[in-house]
Amino acid sequence: MEVSPDFLLLGFNSPATSFDFANDRRQKLLVTGQQNGAILIWSLKTRRIMFENLHAHQSQPVLFVRAFELTEEYMGLLSQSRDGLVKKWIVNYFYETWTETATVRCQSTTFSRLSFSDEHSLLFVPNEEDLSSLDTYYKFTKLNFSLSPSKSDKKYGMLTDSCSSTTAVISTAASEFQKVNIIKVFGAYEDGSIIIWFVNADALCKLNSSSFLASSSSSSSSYLERSPVFRNMEEKFHNETITTIDYNEITNKGISGSADGVLCLWTPGNSTEHNNSTTAISLIKKTELGTGIGCTRLRQDGLIVAVGLWDSTFKILGANTLKHLGTIVYHDQSITSLSFNEKDKRLAVGSKDEMISVWRFYAD
Repeated sequence: MEVSPDFLLLGFNSPATSFDFANDRRQKLLVTGQQNGAILIWSLKTRRIMFENLHAHQSQPVLFVRAFELTEEYMGLLSQSRDGLVKKWIVNYFYETWTETATVRCQSTTFSRLSFSDEHSLLFVPNEEDLSSLDTYYKFTKLNFSLSPSKSDKKYGMLTDSCSSTTAVISTAASEFQKVNIIKVFGAYEDGSIIIWFVNADALCKLNSSSFLASSSSSSSSYLERSPVFRNMEEKFHNETITTIDYNEITNKGISGSADGVLCLWTPGNSTEHNNSTTAISLIKKTELGTGIGCTRLRQDGLIVAVGLWDSTFKILGANTLKHLGTIVYHDQSITSLSFNEKDKRLAVGSKDEMISVWRFYAD
């Protein structure tokens, strides 16, 4: 597919390993985490670096960046790196300062991203010691609660990626309807397994509070309202290590790719039942791409999916059936990161060749 990017972001001698688009009131920004541990904030108007923190993460790859609070004066940032740290930052635009306001420790050997629910201030972070589990933090305070595989006799191996999405379901207690906020947390594993935990965000935020303990003992409360995790699902579609996973709440579809080039499109079952039974994840389509998959992202509108490959190309596929829409040959080395901008549907692509290319596909 012979196409050209909208523009390139150049001038930094390290590959981008994570992205997040951010739109403040003045201009559109792109936050990038780099392989050498730096975090950069690019202006998409001038296509130059506005702010940089060259020593954010001790020369270790940044696996995750997220801009979660934007004002005219500052930006809040969350970052995770293979140095074993998750950090919260405040970037002051006027003084061009980076202030580290909170830090938690995480697994340093994994390539798994953390999962973050901005709406509920919840973090699901790879456990520092247990390679298969996620620790839970509320406002950067660790809760006595973790997400782990339920089958203790099975060897899952290392957690290799994770993501999350928030939805609302209706619970009935004492003949009244009540909205319960559910976070779906997705874990991908070294053995090819996928686990989905359905987490009650409201219960989790109150986990150590007396009000939660009182409501938990009430007979009028349903299981859905009382339990932090009321359901989990598990399936294995891959024979090799899963390298990337993503999910779209609008279409209720997930995507996963593995080291042997297998891409799977799947959907979770219904999550609104008030019991703790395990429901299967249904496979929609499975396809082989012929080379290792480094990253994949579903666009927010649920129409297309981008897949970054180890052979330096990336593919655009239809998100309903994985119909091949194009293979883009542009970069010289393997693709390291992808991210869609929800507002203008631009796609940022990072590569080991140290270039960031920005594209727009099927935007109308």
